[in-house]
Parts: sequence; structure tokens; C-alpha cells
Amino acid sequence: MFNSGEVSGIDYQTVGLPFQAQKFIIYTTDINRPFIDFRDNRLYFLDIIGSRFFTNTRCVLIVDMDGGFEWYVENQPSRFGVIQFELGNLPPPRMLIPVEDLLNAPIVELKEVYREVRDIVTAVIDFPDPDYADIVTAYIIYTWIRGIFHKNVNLYVTGFFSTGKSAVANCIKKLGRYPVDYDPDFERSGKWHIAQTLGILIIDEAEVISKKTASRLRRKHEETLESRLMGLPMQGLTQVTLRVDAPIVISATHLPSDIALLSRGFLIRMRRGHPKIKSIHYIENLEEIKLKMVRTIYANWYKFYTTLYEVLEEVKNLDIDERAKDISVPLMTVLKTCGQNYRFVLDHAQRSIKEAFYCTPENVIFTMLLLRLVQEAEKTDEYYIIPFERVYILCAELCKQMFGSKSKVNYLLGYLYAGCKLEKQEDTLVFVCDRKTVDSVLETIS
Repeated sequence: MFNSGEVSGIDYQTVGLPFQAQKFIIYTTDINRPFIDFRDNRLYFLDIIGSRFFTNTRCVLIVDMDGGFEWYVENQPSRFGVIQFELGNLPPPRMLIPVEDLLNAPIVELKEVYREVRDIVTAVIDFPDPDYADIVTAYIIYTWIRGIFHKNVNLYVTGFFSTGKSAVANCIKKLGRYPVDYDPDFERSGKWHIAQTLGILIIDEAEVISKKTASRLRRKHEETLESRLMGLPMQGLTQVTLRVDAPIVISATHLPSDIALLSRGFLIRMRRGHPKIKSIHYIENLEEIKLKMVRTIYANWYKFYTTLYEVLEEVKNLDIDERAKDISVPLMTVLKTCGQNYRFVLDHAQRSIKEAFYCTPENVIFTMLLLRLVQEAEKTDEYYIIPFERVYILCAELCKQMFGSKSKVNYLLGYLYAGCKLEKQEDTLVFVCDRKTVDSVLETIS
């Protein structure tokens, strides 16, 4: 059952001391992840947490496979060794949940937690599709255990003015894991927040996202590590590793025109509605509900972990886009573990990826080009073959029809260079395109 590829490797630094005096070093790559204690061959879930009484220091929360909780202060001896954090000389994040509050919260059934969170979401947001309420609810729960999954999931909320986009973002801000607002200075400061908390990024206006920024945000879909040099007490200049990937929530009328970024998450289109409650700020006992949710999620982390491998097995041989599987698996795992219907998530993932493809006019024209190519090309069992000259003319015709420039013609040809071979046949240059690939692309975006 233990999969070493998904389990943190905690350093037990041996220096000839009794075990309890050895260092138990917690790196940014260990936060919100399981680790294995080889002495008893059992898994434990590790997370960073705050304290009301031990201020200006970090605490570690450790939960066993049966839901038993332990917590330790930085530099405190434990049965795992003396607790130390790699970023221990930095001030701890102020938004960390106090362990005293968390452990005073009750543990209830996951179904009850799911129902309470969904009731809050549907009270403050009038969704045009009830599935959206389940996606947002599952997303909130997923953020608290996102470290056990191999990919991050993004959420893109769009629609006309006054349709409730910001209400969705505010729900995730209030109930999700340690959110931070993205701004142009994020690259200088926000990474430290993400590395220490494994929180989520909230972007309320997508206009701040340039092409360069979109390419950086894209990389946050998978575990992303960056090295920094820091001055550490008694050690001097030392290299540390930051884990800076994060799930991203974008709420905007104009989403970024970046297919690769938009295809890494779920698209939610809002319409004007009539929510029962004006704002999540008016929900009574919101903090108590959140603490109960988080403690119940942590107590059941091992159920989520084992369900993850069940879901991975279910989707393994499905003939659908692999990226749709990547973004579906975390939410499907949450829904299944909470006793909810979960297979619908795959349909929404495929639809979101298809709609992401049409985020720019160039992609719409490229779809038209592929359809014309399939109609006019010579067909063999394996390939579509069409002269380069004919493709160039098709590009020019489509761009003229859509008021595109000559640079757009070259942009469209770049797509074909990426996916098709250019070969010489007799005295003619032809594009040779793999039929299975072209048909698969058309099927995905049709």
C-alpha cells in the first residue's frame, strides 16, 4: 500500500546521539504530506500549524493512520527526534490555525462536513449548474490535503458583471487552505508564504496576468522546487529549497488567453442569480465550522490517501485526455471519500479543457484549419497528407475571413510544425500528420 513516490522522506540526522536527541528536520517538501516511520512501518501525516501560546515559532502536527493527533513545538524533543524546520529562522506565517483551537474542534463524519460546507457554498452562491456547488465544495476540502496528490487543480470562475464570481473566490478564501492574493510583487514575497504554508493563490482580476506570468503560473500545476541562499544562525549562508507550486483560483470577466494554463483546471461560468445570503461574512459560526472541517479532514487523511489509489485505478484505462484525469482525480477522491457521486467530475474536466482551447481567436481559426485539412488531405491508414502550399493558402484564407494578419498565418503554421512532419514527396513539400493525433485533437475540442 505504501507508495514511496508519494511519501515524504524525513531526514533523521544521525550524529551518534540517542534517538530522541537526533534532528527531525521538516523541509517545505514535507508539509501536508505523509511520511513513513520505518521503526513501526506506519504512515503519518505531517503539517505545519500555529499556536496561541508558543508565539513566533512553528509547530508541527502529526496524525497517524487511525486519526490520532500529536503536536510539537519547534526545537522540542519528540519520539521522532528534535523538531526542526528548514525555514526555522523566518518568522512563522501569522495565518496558521492555532493548534489549541483545532484540537478543541469536534471530529464528525465526513458526510456531515461535506454537507455543511456545501450548504454554506449554496447559501451565498446561486450556481447555474448544481454540479458547480459540488466542484467548489470538493475543491475547498481538497486544498487542505493537496499535498497527497501528484498534481494541483486550478479553478477558473468567469461570467458577466455581477454574476457572483467574487462570491466563489471569497468562499474559497474563507474556507480554503491559507490563501494568498496574487499581485505583481508576488514573485518576490508570495513564494515564501506558499513554501511555508502550502496555501493557495487567489487572483481576482486576471488583467494582472501577462504572457510571462501565465507561463510561470502554469508550472505551479506540478510540484515545483526553487533553491535560495539564506543566512542561518550558526551556519552562515546556506542553500534552502522552497516548494512554490500551488492551486490557483482565478475570478475574472476576462480569463488569461493561455490554453496551457486554462486546461489545468475547471471552468465555472456564472450567471446572474439570487443567493440566499448576501455574503459569506454573514454566516454564523463560520470559524467553528471551518475548524471542525479541518480537524475532520486531518483525522481522515488516510481514508483520502487510500481512496486516491482506488480512483487512480478507476481512471487508468479510460480513453480520455490525460490532463482531464489529472485535474479530476483530486476532486473525485474527495467526493468518493465523502460518500458523494463523483464520476460527473470527468465530464466537467473534459468540457473545461475543450472550452480552454477556444480562449483565443487563433485557436478557433486553428480548429477551422484542422477541419479543412481533414477534408482536403490525402488519407492513408496512418496519415493525413497535404501539400505545404495548400496549407499556406488555407491559413491565409481563414485569417482574411477572420481579419487576421500575416503574423497569424505564421502562428497557425507553427501549430502544424509542432504536430506534423514536413517531408518532400517527389517535387512537393507536404505536411504528414498522424491521423490518430489529429482525430484525437478534434474529438477533444469538438
